[in-house]
Amino acid sequence: MMKNFLLMTIKWDQKYHLSPEVLAKKLNVELEDIDEDFGLVSVDEEENIFSFRLSEKAYSKSNLKKIKELGGPFSDTKIEPFDTH
Repeated sequence: MMKNFLLMTIKWDQKYHLSPEVLAKKLNVELEDIDEDFGLVSVDEEENIFSFRLSEKAYSKSNLKKIKELGGPFSDTKIEPFDTH
């Protein structure tokens, strides 16, 4: 069964390296709840904001509203390449 993911953002403290493992610990979720295929994407280098995808199950079970650095969930429309022929 395929997991459903939500698009989220987090403003990260530059003193610490952000990795999926560190993010999972910060959010108190399992590592597999973070979409490894999407990864962590820098969306604002000046503000140090990253996007990631979190499973709907983890989002509904956790108390993420207490994490002030977290944004989302946001619209996450699937983008496919144009036909090049």
